[in-house]
Amino acid sequence: MSDTLTQREAVYRAVMSCRDENGHYDRKEVIETMFTMYQAGEWSIKTSSQKESDDAKRAYIGSLITNWTKKDPRLSGSPVHTPERKKRKPADDEMKRLMLAKIVLLNESQSTEEIDALIQQRQDEISAAKNKRAAATTQLLENC
Repeated sequence: MSDTLTQREAVYRAVMSCRDENGHYDRKEVIETMFTMYQAGEWSIKTSSQKESDDAKRAYIGSLITNWTKKDPRLSGSPVHTPERKKRKPADDEMKRLMLAKIVLLNESQSTEEIDALIQQRQDEISAAKNKRAAATTQLLENC
């Protein structure tokens, strides 16, 4: 793994090193600190247009500071909530085939009414099977 910092971490370290006892910092001082850190190889700039000149680097560093002081909860003082997105998996192979067929139809700009009806039918079948299993489990527990 590389020893270079992420841009987020570089901004955090530069801001923290430039803060006074009240928590305030001078933006120009943070830019110069990050510029020095960049020259020392502590973090990197990937886009060549952003490293064409010292002025371009400083302008880019300024945009990084603006971005990360808003997004990083350690600097903004507010937690950033990024909800975890769960990707729903098809219930079974048949549902997977139906969903793939719908994607194909959508990509070809064709009507999906028939496939939607088949998907709904399969969802109903799966729900009925789950309910039947739950009822059987409940019945077994009651008989014990």
